[in-house]
Amino acid sequence: MNSFNISVLLLVSAFMMNSCGGSLSDEQRKKIKQEMETSQIKKISEAEITEATLENGRRLIAVLKQSSTADSLASAEKVKIKWLQAGQSDATAMEQQLIEAYLTQISGGTMDNVQKIGTDSLLYTVPVVVKRDDGVDEVKGVWSIYFSRKQIVLGL
Repeated sequence: MNSFNISVLLLVSAFMMNSCGGSLSDEQRKKIKQEMETSQIKKISEAEITEATLENGRRLIAVLKQSSTADSLASAEKVKIKWLQAGQSDATAMEQQLIEAYLTQISGGTMDNVQKIGTDSLLYTVPVVVKRDDGVDEVKGVWSIYFSRKQIVLGL
């Protein structure tokens, strides 16, 4: 049963309970109102989705920098987090292309990126750049975070 059907069923049930002399508790009213808000159709642009993905990715990277483990963070946030390095055998073709791009275009600023993966996933990547003893920037690796498109849209 999809969320629309559940919403309709919830609303019909609430109406029937109310019309039969029963009254809804404040908690039930609140739940129905939240379901109605979630079910509303909203037009969201690709730019808004990309920006929200960048914000979420940056937020999770900030948490990772404070010594949180990637596995527990991924589980809590319902995302997939991977640490990638050049030549890594389990990296997808897209991930390898992004690593190569980061290796060839190192700059002092943050170069985070969002890629669409199919129709239902978004890939946020950001390189970890370190300065070597000789002053040259070097890409140590790349964090990649896979978000579901639905998760991002519902967050808006």
